[in-house]
Amino acid sequence: MSSSPNSFLTRRQCQCLKLVGKGLKSKEIARELGISPSTVDNHVLRAMERLEVSSRTKAAHLFMNEMKSPDDRVNPVPVMAIKTIAQSLNQIVDSLLAEPEIWKSDLNT
Repeated sequence: MSSSPNSFLTRRQCQCLKLVGKGLKSKEIARELGISPSTVDNHVLRAMERLEVSSRTKAAHLFMNEMKSPDDRVNPVPVMAIKTIAQSLNQIVDSLLAEPEIWKSDLNT
């Protein structure tokens, strides 16, 4: 994921992805949100870039299943924070697997 200063999905991007996830087309989303279909496409495209996915369906799926807040509010989502935590955990696991004698000795102390 690129390290842009703003690593969040905007409120509008979240709204658009939520409606894409419900199967709505750009024209239908535009009508519901009171914006143009090209603006909808722009919000979805920017969200796809931030989520590093190649389709609006994948972006909506990621948002609906992994990114949205538990109480289903449409708020900015800290995408970069989630990816950074996952990368850090992977690095920790990799280092433990690469040098098992280090953590085994800690367990015996």
